[in-house]
Amino acid sequence: MIDKFSQILTASKSFIALYRMSPEKVQAFLNSYYLFEKEWTELDYNESVQKSLIDYYTVLNHLCAIAQVEKMYVPPALDLSKSIKENQNLFEEKMARDLGIKATDHVLEIGCGRGRISAHTASYTGAHITGMNIDPSQLQSARKFAARHGLSDRCRFIAADLNAIPYPFPDESFDHIYQVNVFSYAKNLDAVFKELFRLLKPGGRVACLDYVLKDAYDSSSPDHVKLVRKTKSILGAVGSPLVSEFTSALEKAGFKVTINADISINERQSPLIVKAAGKWVSRPIGLGIMPKHLKHMLARFVEGGDAFVKADEMGLLTTSWYIVAQK
Repeated sequence: MIDKFSQILTASKSFIALYRMSPEKVQAFLNSYYLFEKEWTELDYNESVQKSLIDYYTVLNHLCAIAQVEKMYVPPALDLSKSIKENQNLFEEKMARDLGIKATDHVLEIGCGRGRISAHTASYTGAHITGMNIDPSQLQSARKFAARHGLSDRCRFIAADLNAIPYPFPDESFDHIYQVNVFSYAKNLDAVFKELFRLLKPGGRVACLDYVLKDAYDSSSPDHVKLVRKTKSILGAVGSPLVSEFTSALEKAGFKVTINADISINERQSPLIVKAAGKWVSRPIGLGIMPKHLKHMLARFVEGGDAFVKADEMGLLTTSWYIVAQK
């Protein structure tokens, strides 16, 4: 469905958008990095934090498109002979099967970004997907993408904030719910999973693929803390949850956890990242046509990627921890 021409078109548009970006938007993006120096225990969720998240994603979605990570997440390494995009598709199809999504189902995606996962899930399953997201620019992109691929009748996108509970849906609105690398933005996981329990029909399932700290992480190690902070900036992660925080919140809400594992081969994503990085991220920085501000943004993007690889190799963190639970 999502052909090579579409990828090239999106990347080209993103490059132009970044090239023409105003100094004010560039500075707002760089200022937003303070979020990733902190954890939720150090932050109140308020309009200032909300604005910083939007400022960050207004730029990040373009950087990811240039780097050929249009869906804005590094997937589990499921097949090292394939690209990041192919592994994303493999994971999304696995998630749809694990949830048991049928063509008659109504499914909610929390933090849908530019709607690429929603579009693939709708195309793969035939289901109706509702995506919610905080950023108007990403929602606009999602609607255009769905329309371009003939999916407007199966994909709808609404503006809603993960942390603004209750969500704008009646009880038992959805057959299934999923999120992909979003819940580091959840200020209160207990409250979020309680809300998802309300929205699910009896027997419905929720799937989470997310960033977590692993057992090897030592908060008393300056090197570990530095690596995690640099990695968080490329992941766009605020909170650094432990697996136990996810499972505890799910069980308190009333869910039964059925899958709980790092599903990358050998529990490492770095081979997949390294394979893609040289081709899609490092090379553009050397282009002389780039304005200074774009080179600076891409340099920070690459720095975060390097930290991600090192932290993954050390077993400090992953973005491929996968949990499925049933109501």
